Amino acid sequence: MFHSQKFLTQCRKVPPQAFLSAGTEQDQLESLFARFLGAVPRELARDLLDHTLETAGTRDEAQQKLADLVDLFWLQYDDAADPLTFPDWELLRETVNTWAQELDIDLVQYIMERVLTHKAL
Repeated sequence: MFHSQKFLTQCRKVPPQAFLSAGTEQDQLESLFARFLGAVPRELARDLLDHTLETAGTRDEAQQKLADLVDLFWLQYDDAADPLTFPDWELLRETVNTWAQELDIDLVQYIMERVLTHKAL
C-alpha cells in the first residue's frame, strides 16, 4: 500500500477549515503531513504545505497534491500520472536544495532527478 493512500485516509479526519485558514485545524493538518513525510525537517514540510494550500483550488485538490508529495518523499512517485505542476517542481528544487544537508542523499537524488526531468532545474 502506498503511503499516500494511508495519508488520504487520515486526511479525511481533518476538519475542512484546515484547508482554508490558519489555526488549530491547520496545525493538525501540518502535523499529519509532516508525520507522513518521514524524517524531513518540519520547516520543509511547512513550506510544501503552504505552497499546496495556496495553489490548490479545492480541498480535494490539496489533499491529492499533498498525497502525491508524500509518495515523492517515500520514493514512490507516480511518474506516469505526473500530477505535480511546473511551479511545484520549482518549489521542490528550491526547498530540497536548501535542506539537502538534512535529508538522506538517496531522497535528494530521487527528487532532483525528477526536477531535472521536468526541466525545473
